[in-house]
Amino acid sequence: MPARWQISHWPKCEFHVFLSHCAEDREHFVIPLQKKLERRQITSWLDRHHYPLGTSSHEALREGLLKCRHIIYLITRETLKQARGWVAVEKTYGEVIQSRFRHEELELSHVELPMYFVRRDDKVLVRSIWQSVGEKGQFYVGKNVATRKAIRWTAGQIEEFVRREELRGEQIAEIVKHDPMLTAQFGHDPNLLRRIAASDPNPSFEGSRP
Repeated sequence: MPARWQISHWPKCEFHVFLSHCAEDREHFVIPLQKKLERRQITSWLDRHHYPLGTSSHEALREGLLKCRHIIYLITRETLKQARGWVAVEKTYGEVIQSRFRHEELELSHVELPMYFVRRDDKVLVRSIWQSVGEKGQFYVGKNVATRKAIRWTAGQIEEFVRREELRGEQIAEIVKHDPMLTAQFGHDPNLLRRIAASDPNPSFEGSRP
């Protein structure tokens, strides 16, 4: 079950973002968005159910999430129709990851970014699990996500978030290095520190990864 997941290891980040979405939005919105992000040198992990032989869907999904620095939830009308779909599972896993980067009142890394393509007062949204993280998100003003304008806006918001976290990560990493309590909490795992410092993935990215 998602709620019982325990993170046993932290791999290096290979991707900037995990694009959490429903299958109905993939061809007309998410794949064009991924290509737009690539042109901005932002790598993204896209779940196409190409799981290694012998690996369960949940296990492969968790591994994919751990290889990404951030999780972008693309909350569309189609997403809201699937209250118990994969995006909801990914949110549960994302909350587990985010919880590992909190120290008292300090959030060492902003892992999650919800992006909404419905109105703030949408009746389905208000009653959904996504209402609880609404204050963290960005809302697109428009009805159709399958447009160049929507894709360009989304890519811009994601890039701004990623670059902002890169700058903030450098500052937070310095705080961790000079705080004995934080060093004891995070210093045992270099990949944890890399995530806090936003030092992965490689900024010289020139194309899509497998």
